[in-house]
Amino acid sequence: MPTVTAVIPCFNHGEFLAECIASLRAQTVTSWRAIVLDDASTDGVTPALCDAQADERVQIIHLPQNLGRALVRNHGIALATTEAILNLDADDTLHPQFFEKTVPLLLAEPDVGVVYTDYRIFGVRHGTRTAEPFDLTRLYHEQFIGGASLFRKSAWAKTHGYHGDFSIGNEDYDFWLSIVEAGYRGVYVAESLYNYRMHKHSWSSTNAGGDDRVFRSRWSLLRHHRAGFEAHQAVAAFELTTYRDEAMRLEKAGYWRAARPMWQEVLARAPHDWRARLRLIWPY
Repeated sequence: MPTVTAVIPCFNHGEFLAECIASLRAQTVTSWRAIVLDDASTDGVTPALCDAQADERVQIIHLPQNLGRALVRNHGIALATTEAILNLDADDTLHPQFFEKTVPLLLAEPDVGVVYTDYRIFGVRHGTRTAEPFDLTRLYHEQFIGGASLFRKSAWAKTHGYHGDFSIGNEDYDFWLSIVEAGYRGVYVAESLYNYRMHKHSWSSTNAGGDDRVFRSRWSLLRHHRAGFEAHQAVAAFELTTYRDEAMRLEKAGYWRAARPMWQEVLARAPHDWRARLRLIWPY
């Protein structure tokens, strides 16, 4: 019987899927299954590349229409038969001990809803991203749980799952907040156990969803989880960071006039912000 299921959405990333599946086959824990969801790919090659990976442990599903980066995950999670679920992007890979070091921690105590790790960046950029020990208040101030994290299917069932509002981004942050709001906690493994690929077609390298997708998705986060942000006194800081980041993005893109009202919002929340004051006095 499988103990863990990797749910792998794949939209036009078939060229990377073989490497992703190979990292599953290299796991020290062999009782895994994978559900690969071809999300109505349009590149003409991904469907066949998905089919090439099918075997007794790898199920391939071709969706008739594109569900998007958030909702496609729900489809795969619903089909999984294990309590332990991993959402794994088709262009990413796992360390061979990922399941060995995360699945027991998830299943050891019933109030553990997510187990997360550090991760390595590879591809067109390289580096390491270090997470933080779980702290509920901090989570409302900072997203420190990576996308490729292990979680309970029963916890997913107590939430709205992945929400369509976040097909423009921040879908994982929304989901982790939903899990902790359902009464679960996280456990941190301080090792780099998955590998996040950066390439020219990766989500973080394109403007899919719009140039202002981060700005819009952060307001969706606040709307969906306002009670939690208020309970942890995080609303003001979250709004301030959202406006400041958008103002800086607009400036970097050369949209000085559009940045001005963002700086005004920053100054309204942080009257001593020197950058906002400077931009409003001398904007060009």
